[in-house]
Amino acid sequence: EDAVGAVAPAFEQLHLRMKLENLNSELERRNDLIKDLIYAFSHDLRTPITASTLSMKLALQGAYGELSEEYRASLRNGVASNAALLDLADQLLTVARLEAGDTGDDFRPLDLRELLEDRLKMMETIFTEKSLELEVVLKAEARVRGNPLELGRAVQNLLENAQKWSPPGGKVEVRLETLGRYVHVTVFDDGVGVPDAVRSTLFQRFKKAGAGAGSGLGLYLARRIVESHSGRIAYARQGGRTSFRFSLPLVGEASRNGAKQEFEGSANSAIS
Repeated sequence: EDAVGAVAPAFEQLHLRMKLENLNSELERRNDLIKDLIYAFSHDLRTPITASTLSMKLALQGAYGELSEEYRASLRNGVASNAALLDLADQLLTVARLEAGDTGDDFRPLDLRELLEDRLKMMETIFTEKSLELEVVLKAEARVRGNPLELGRAVQNLLENAQKWSPPGGKVEVRLETLGRYVHVTVFDDGVGVPDAVRSTLFQRFKKAGAGAGSGLGLYLARRIVESHSGRIAYARQGGRTSFRFSLPLVGEASRNGAKQEFEGSANSAIS
């Protein structure tokens, strides 16, 4: 009895450990299945949507004869809806990849200023349709190391978020600044801001910023992409304006100059 009593706890721990290992294996299997389904769904969704969009664009160009203005407006809405579906498919693919721990291997030096300018040109029509004033302040070249497609997605998500929540005729401001070893990209808008009740979950997956929000993936993806580039992202509300800022480490000469400025600033501060 003494011997059994001595070894019983060890057997119980072994039993619990085996049970936990089985549960973990089952969870990993289910996670892999969900990721595979997301990949398959997102990938297979692109072909029919692309074909449908091409057909509607051909119709708008007159390939099938004259169309009434009502029908043309319906086709334009269909093209816009398909673009939104393709965007969602791309975001789901990115989520699945990041959740699988795949941060990609297409990291290379790039100019963040040029990337911002490209995305702003892509969004220009959307801002114009809502009569939004766009102020862009890109103070310096900013060389970072990253995946241009992923960083472009993060920037686009923040711009789309600002466009969505800004009132018609409002103002959206985009700023790029370097400070020390980091570059900071900030997007301001005149929207109502994020309710206090959801701020703590703002950057989590499928957590929405409030009523009327989208899929709950935009800000989550922006955070995951920025963090995969050794950066940080934050939300702030100041002076009646909303801001989302992300910071990334500089590389190359910009980083060395930034470090020098940071050192000189610290020295001047200490002297004063």
